[in-house]
Formats: sequence, C-alpha cells, structure tokens
Amino acid sequence: MLQWATHVDDRDIRFEVRRALLARLARLNGAAASEFFETLATFERLPALSATIAAEWAASEPAAAVGWFKRRATNGVDAETATALGGALAGQSLEMIRALAGSIEAGEARYALCDAVVQRWKHERALDAANLAIATVSGEACASLLGAVLPEWARSDLVSAVEWAKQLPDGAHKLTALIHLSYPWVEANVSGVAEFAQALPPGNEQFVAVTVDRWAQSDPRAAADWAVRLPDGPVRDRAIASLTNAWTRRDPLAAADFALGLHTGPGRQEAIVSVVSGWAAHDPRAAGNWVENFPTGETRSYGIGNVADTWMRTDPVAAMAWVQRLPAGSDRDTALHASAGCLLELHPDLAATVAAAISDETLRNAQTERAIAAWMAVDRTAAMTWIADSSLSSALKRQFLTPRS
Repeated sequence: MLQWATHVDDRDIRFEVRRALLARLARLNGAAASEFFETLATFERLPALSATIAAEWAASEPAAAVGWFKRRATNGVDAETATALGGALAGQSLEMIRALAGSIEAGEARYALCDAVVQRWKHERALDAANLAIATVSGEACASLLGAVLPEWARSDLVSAVEWAKQLPDGAHKLTALIHLSYPWVEANVSGVAEFAQALPPGNEQFVAVTVDRWAQSDPRAAADWAVRLPDGPVRDRAIASLTNAWTRRDPLAAADFALGLHTGPGRQEAIVSVVSGWAAHDPRAAGNWVENFPTGETRSYGIGNVADTWMRTDPVAAMAWVQRLPAGSDRDTALHASAGCLLELHPDLAATVAAAISDETLRNAQTERAIAAWMAVDRTAAMTWIADSSLSSALKRQFLTPRS
C-alpha cells in the first residue's frame, strides 16, 4: 500500500495517504515504518511524516521511538518530530522520561525532547516537569525549561512551587528556580521572601538582588529599610545597587537622596553609580546637574562620564552643550573622553573632533588615535584631510600622514 501511494498523482492526496498508512504501520511495526521513511527521496522525508511515525511508534515502543529520533537528530533536530514524540511520551512516568532523555547525548536533541514533555506537563504535572528539567539538562537549557514551568506552577500553587525550590541543593538549579519564582513570591509574601533571602548562604546574591528589585517596584522605602539592615558585605552591596536602580526608575530624586544618605563605603558608591546610570538614561540633564554637585573624586568622575556617554547617544547637541559648560580641566576631559568613546563606532569623524578638545595631552592623544584609526577604516581620505588641517601635534600628524611601506 505504501508503494502504491507513491504513484498517486496529486501531491497533497499522496501526502495524506502516505501519512495515514505510515501511522497505521507505525502502530503495528515502528521499525518497518521508519525503514520505509528512510527509503523516500530526501525531499519527501517531511517532518510531518517523521512526527507521525515517532508519535505512533512511541505508544507501543517508547525506547525504540526515542532511539530512532536520536539517530535522526545527528543531522539536525526536527522540532516537529520532537514535539510529536514528547506529546506521545507525556503520559509516561517521570522515571521513564528521565531514562529515555538520558539515553540521548546531552545537547539540542535531548533539550528538544524534554522541552516537548515539559510543555505538556507544565499545567497538570508541574512538579514532574520541574524535576525533569533539573535532572536532564543544565545551564541555559535548564533555565529555559524552568522558565516555562515555574511561572505556570506559581499561578496555580505558589506555596508548593516555593517549597520545592527551597529544598533543592544549593547551587545553580536552586538559584535559577528561586529567581523564576521571585516575582510572584514577592507579590504574595514579601516578608517571607525577605526572611528567606536573608538566611541564604553566599553565592545567592543574584536572588537577593532580584528580590529587592521587584520589591522596590511596589514599595521602595520598605525594600530600602530591609536592604540597609543586611550585614556588610557583597550581598548588602548588591542588594542596595539593585534597589537604587529600581527606585531610580520610579523616583530618581528619592533614590538619589537615599544613596547620598548611606554610610561611606563600597555600598554607597555602588548605589550612587546605580542612580547615575538609571537617571541618565531617562533624564540626562537632571542627572548631570546632580553629579556636578559631587565632591571631586572617583564617583564624580564616573558620574560625569556616564552622563556624557548616555546623553551623547540620544541628543549629541544638548550633550555637547552640557560638556562645554563643565569647568575646564578634569571634569570636562572626563566628559569629552566618554563622549568620544561612544561616538567611535558610528561617527568616528565626530569622535576625533571631540577627542582633540581634551586638555590632558596623554588622554587626548590616546583617544584621538583611536578615533582616527576608526575613521580611516571607513573614509581614509576624509580622515587624512582633517588630520592635515587640525591642531594635532606634529608627532601625531607624522604618525598618520607618513606613507606606510
């Protein structure tokens, strides 16, 4: 019958007949169905046909069907077949799916099969889906699968999802799971999250930071009160930086006052840096006015450079006017250096002009060389004309204008 189907003239009818016959054969003898599929011309080995075979075969011989999928995946994973196979296997036990997935070499094929099963399980069998993810894949693949199942699980049973994550061994899987659950958990029980986060061992700074960020979106002052009471160290510093970043998006003036009111130390500097970065992205003029009031030092220099860089990307005319208004010397040089750096890729001609205005000779020469090199790569003639007419030192002019042998 399958051979007869090859002689049907109408292509669509031939395909439907062939798929129906292959489905029936695969239910009876999956190996025979797969062997016939391999005899087809390359252009006829359609994903819909292999998906049909895999799904029907898996109903009676799941290991054999997975083995065939694994062999075919050596030439690239067929997502349609993986989805069909995963759907057919979804009624099996977690232990069987783990064993079947484990028989496939770690990589795209294993992930595709697990993803297909997780998509089927994430509503009704969320616990199994989460356990399958951490048992079979790792790294970004695991994070992706947990990202598919945990939000769904949290919507239906947040308490169970959180308890499951808490009991995981300390490490990457636990951290990933907690981060995926942090948003609904903070919304439902922020005090419980805060208590749990405070007791976590080192290595979980990212979860603490995410928690504070999400808390600050609804109640930044409460989040701030909690963050400042954390013990001195990397966890506290990361939490405060995350808090000020989120708070700046909501109320930059309040975030700025909070950052300036912190005790001197790494946490205060990180908070100020966080405010500057976030504020400059939304209102560079206000951020610039704020950093101009800082005392001379590393934080002031960073703030001026950050504002100049961010502002130059969105409104170079206004940014340059602000830079020129800064006091001559280190402040203006810092802003000019940052501005030239952000212009290098798209506007190397402007970067060269800006860099040439830096007063510090060492800084000016280094940034001007970078700008000219970038400019010459796209328009050597224009760059050389500018160099010849510029006020650059004779040494720099010779460096770029002397013909190379």
